[in-house]
Amino acid sequence: MKWLASLLLALALGVSVVCAEVLWDQPWDGVSRGSPAQDFTDTANRIYSVWLFDDFTVPEPGWWIDRVTVYGSEQGNPTYNLGVYLSISPAPHVDVIDVVAMGTEVVLEPGEWPLRRRANLVFELNGFYLPPGTYYLSAWVRRPFDLNNDGTGNDGGQWFWLRTSPTLGEPFYLHNPGGGWGFGGNPVGGGWLTEQDLAFTIEGRATVTVSGTVELRDYEGDRTGIPVTIEIRNPGSTDALETHVVSLDEEGRYSFQTLLRGIYDLSAKASHWLRQTLTDVSITGDTIANFTLTNGDIDGDNEVTLFDFGQLVSAFGTMPGDNGWNPDADLDGDVEVTLFDFGILVRNFGAIGDE
Repeated sequence: MKWLASLLLALALGVSVVCAEVLWDQPWDGVSRGSPAQDFTDTANRIYSVWLFDDFTVPEPGWWIDRVTVYGSEQGNPTYNLGVYLSISPAPHVDVIDVVAMGTEVVLEPGEWPLRRRANLVFELNGFYLPPGTYYLSAWVRRPFDLNNDGTGNDGGQWFWLRTSPTLGEPFYLHNPGGGWGFGGNPVGGGWLTEQDLAFTIEGRATVTVSGTVELRDYEGDRTGIPVTIEIRNPGSTDALETHVVSLDEEGRYSFQTLLRGIYDLSAKASHWLRQTLTDVSITGDTIANFTLTNGDIDGDNEVTLFDFGQLVSAFGTMPGDNGWNPDADLDGDVEVTLFDFGILVRNFGAIGDE
């Protein structure tokens, strides 16, 4: 599915670990009972398989999810588990199961069947990106209820998803395709006729916005769409942790999102301008970083030298469509290589950009 492909943007930054934040929290209220959420594998009980869904909302500019904890209780034997699953989808349905992770069941209290004891499902997603929007989360255990077919159910039993009040957004939905609970195949809002939510917590990191302006010195042309490469680096390093190619607007403004938090160097480089590096920039939330870039680096080696003079001479007098036209030699952006471009190069001759 296209929407799912857009979600599966793996986190591969190779940076130091950032402590997870609680992005969404619906803890158990300590009172409400649980509802079974299980894919029963034994034939006699498959009609009772139930998937529960509850909604949550991701704000701008999106989340990177590290962990999901689903709060529940156990009345059976989790050693019979054949899988513990998590789904995040744009609608409450099981026509196509959108499994995004497999997890583990953690039983928090001692005791055997028929005792009901706390047992949570934990899913490690390690940086799963969700763009802004409303989603429906589902988690369930796959297990036989009565593997020995003796009518007791104590060999497999059930896992229950704990409920909570009041609701955030819509009450939870249930889907019982087999009709064993009398609800049929379509999702039913407010499962078992209760106006409640399901208990779960989402941990991770919200992306923050880095924005500002890039002043392109000695340039009178249209800045709209000019690409600028901005790198985020560890202080004192020239290795990029993240690289963002941004397009300027008519005022030279840019923006991008990052999940990095801390102190970093920010480096900006455009085609015929020298690189500028801002040191020790604090990114703890939305951050403003403004750059001023020096013109004249026609060959892109981050220095203004005789090599740039050579390229300007080769393009002198040309316009778009002419033989020898080089847009990077049009330093002032007037769509022609003239003496004005020579003047810019002479003024900045010998300048070297930051590393």
